Amino acid sequence: MADYEKSISTQVAWTLAVLFAVFIIANGILHSLAVLVGLTGRIPRSVLFSEESALAARLLVWAIGLGISFYLARVLYQFLLKRDITVSESSNLVYVLLLYLVLGASTISFLGAISWFWLPLLFLLLLIYTIFSLWSLIGGWATLATVGISLLVIAVVVLLVA
Repeated sequence: MADYEKSISTQVAWTLAVLFAVFIIANGILHSLAVLVGLTGRIPRSVLFSEESALAARLLVWAIGLGISFYLARVLYQFLLKRDITVSESSNLVYVLLLYLVLGASTISFLGAISWFWLPLLFLLLLIYTIFSLWSLIGGWATLATVGISLLVIAVVVLLVA
């Protein structure tokens, strides 16, 4: 590859695009369900915990989600470093992935009360940060395709559930 210093390999770009598309879709669906629950007041069958669930069970699921998020972020960091991605770009993407996973675990565990409002706002802020992070690493068109396809899938799923 002649311009290796200027661009990353195709394998890394595809891996990042697919990985972040999966986490954007999962978080988008979770937060869309959270907003639907907050606005309508009825909890769909697809929500893991009702508001009457024990706090210990919710905290256990959240702690398991934290452990999984740390492990997956570490694996992604090692993958990126082995592919000669700089430490600053690797750590930036790893923190974004870690925040997606923690946000997803928080949404699953603490859906209710006022969390239907502030967790989706955090998701939107994280989505904007993801666009800037991926844009600098995999390019503009790949980032727009990743986010566009993810938002389309989220819209279709939410329309089917609602």
